[in-house]
Amino acid sequence: MRGRLSDASIVYLFPKGKGAACAHGLELLFAFMIERPTDFTFLEPDDFLRMDSSGFIGISEWDDFARHYTTCGLCHG
Repeated sequence: MRGRLSDASIVYLFPKGKGAACAHGLELLFAFMIERPTDFTFLEPDDFLRMDSSGFIGISEWDDFARHYTTCGLCHG
């Protein structure tokens, strides 16, 4: 799975130097993409500014990512 973490379908969400997720955060986001591909297509870079987007409420993969992203000292770097 690690080789696919640089997949353009994820990387475009994090413009260089603008709030990128750490490696574990990317793995969680990749899991969201795999498990919920339709929901993932609605994800926009602005959703990382306000992790409580109503469009993703109750989606466990997003909740896992959001919890990690908002508490990880390596994310946002």
